[in-house]
Amino acid sequence: MYSHAADFESRQIERQSGEMVEAQHASRMLLKNLLPSNIVDQINQGRGLIADYFDDVTVLFTDMKGFTAFSSTITPQRLVEFLNEMYVCRQPGPRNPTVLGVQETVSRSRIRTSQ
Repeated sequence: MYSHAADFESRQIERQSGEMVEAQHASRMLLKNLLPSNIVDQINQGRGLIADYFDDVTVLFTDMKGFTAFSSTITPQRLVEFLNEMYVCRQPGPRNPTVLGVQETVSRSRIRTSQ
């Protein structure tokens, strides 16, 4: 009887360990989808507070009227191309901005950061 209980407990621990590994993987994938990879790396290394400094930063907030209706009329590929065209900073001269953040969607709102 003792052997059966120990075997059952061992299987439970193995199952729960597998579920924990799956949950950790899902968490990492979510972070990778939401944050730049260098930030995810810092989080995984245990860095608690992440606050970087940049001399020159642009933050753009937009609310595109009719975006939902417009986006339903084109292919996903064309939508991504359209958003890239809208939010890639084109500055005169040789300086090309480096995108440091992510484009985040909340309803129809977009945010894009660049240096």
